[in-house]
Amino acid sequence: VNLCEFMCNKVSLCLGDEFAKFDDSTTSRSPAFDLQMVTRVLSVTGLEQEKGSTKWYGVDTNPSKGTMVAQFDCPADAWFFKGASNDAMMPYSILMEIGLQTSGILTSWVKAPLTMPGKNILFRNLDATAKLLRHVDLRGQTITNTSVCTGYSMLGDMGIHRFKCTLAVDGSPFYEVDTSFGWFVPEVFDKQAGLDGGKKRDVWHKQPENAAAAAATPFVTFALPGDENAIFDAATGSGSLSQQHAVRRRSPQVQFLDGVTLAVGGGMHGQGYAHGFKNVDKKDWFFSCHFWCDPVMPGSLGIEAMHESLELYCVHSGLTRGVTRPQFNHDLGACRWKYRGQLTPKNDRMDLEVHVKSVKRDGPAVVVVADGFLYVDQLRVYSATDLRIRIEPGSSDFRGLPLQTEGRAAQSLPKPLQVSSYQNGGLHLAGGFRSSLPPSKFMKWGATKAQGAYQPSVEGLCWHPMAGVNGNPIPGFPPTASPPRPICFQPFPNNPNDNNHVPGELPLSWVNLCEFM
Repeated sequence: VNLCEFMCNKVSLCLGDEFAKFDDSTTSRSPAFDLQMVTRVLSVTGLEQEKGSTKWYGVDTNPSKGTMVAQFDCPADAWFFKGASNDAMMPYSILMEIGLQTSGILTSWVKAPLTMPGKNILFRNLDATAKLLRHVDLRGQTITNTSVCTGYSMLGDMGIHRFKCTLAVDGSPFYEVDTSFGWFVPEVFDKQAGLDGGKKRDVWHKQPENAAAAAATPFVTFALPGDENAIFDAATGSGSLSQQHAVRRRSPQVQFLDGVTLAVGGGMHGQGYAHGFKNVDKKDWFFSCHFWCDPVMPGSLGIEAMHESLELYCVHSGLTRGVTRPQFNHDLGACRWKYRGQLTPKNDRMDLEVHVKSVKRDGPAVVVVADGFLYVDQLRVYSATDLRIRIEPGSSDFRGLPLQTEGRAAQSLPKPLQVSSYQNGGLHLAGGFRSSLPPSKFMKWGATKAQGAYQPSVEGLCWHPMAGVNGNPIPGFPPTASPPRPICFQPFPNNPNDNNHVPGELPLSWVNLCEFM
């Protein structure tokens, strides 16, 4: 309940009255809708506070100290499992989001936003090193995120916050992230500098200094999704690979490219190259999820687009052909990313390039490692190092078969699968589209168009209509049935930590987090 407040309404109903100045601001919130990956916050420990003090950048809490434990109830039928290339594979972007989102709540709990000037401020991930420790089937699991503040500093009007995050299931860690975020005033992004000091440039194969190498490498271009069948049909010569193999993404929601150019043996490492592009659509689904009143493409989805390009390269180059009933998985090990810019509905085009750096056999599997860059209107803004994909033998039908967990065969799923009832339930703003409304005491609407500007409810949870214009939801927009999707995943039932909804009091429940969204 508190977290719903955080996602898309009054921040003060999640964090307390001290944050009331952000209630009607465009400050970054917690991701919402399909990208909401925190169900509850259990505890915050290790705080350093002196009531009434202003010794830490003007606030009474040290933003450099604190540990937050949160959970995500991961439904077995979540949209991202159904969109990936096979039922058991969580897209890497979702793994990133689960790892990073608790930091976005912890930074506010330790009052970092209150150290910034003004009330309309932006929160952005800057860089990270992430390490996948082991494979876990996450369908129906409650994932625990332990995030620790490791430092905070102010550089002029910019605040830099550093965290170490660990994801675990049943007490056993499987993913670690060391990361830094920045709090910014909006003017910083009016003229973003990117990775090259503001200099615009073409993608690798169009740069003059790479002309000779590019000319020596055959390039094949495919329009997407129209030419996608050609990539998969050519991989087997029979047109049947999409039916026999779990290497094809199954939903447009996890497809981020309008075209791809592939070159076997090309690129900056000479091992293989993929270039992808996308024309920015102001109505893309992720803009209304990330963030409320601050629409920006999540960096994780830029990394996901690189993974999509690399997967298509693996099929085109024949790497999947050498594996029996191939399926994609994430390879264990570390990956790094850096962001120095953003993609918003104001931009026109996204380009990316992926450079294969190694292809190695690992028993019956193939491991592909690559580096990547992403451009926004010819400005290079993202880099990724050691993207890791594993092509491994699989089954043509995963349903009813034993699962592999940490290399040992399991006779059945570790516990009964918890589902979101995403197509039949979830928390829907429209009410009656796929489910009933939440309890009436938590459903107080903002002003209609006739009433003028949005006026927050005095008590209870006050829901924004979440419709928006061109993917940019705005407070006070008249209630409609659009978008017809849940505001967040439905928590697993009977968790006692979901019974408290008091602002600023732990544990924070899904209602508070919805306000944060």
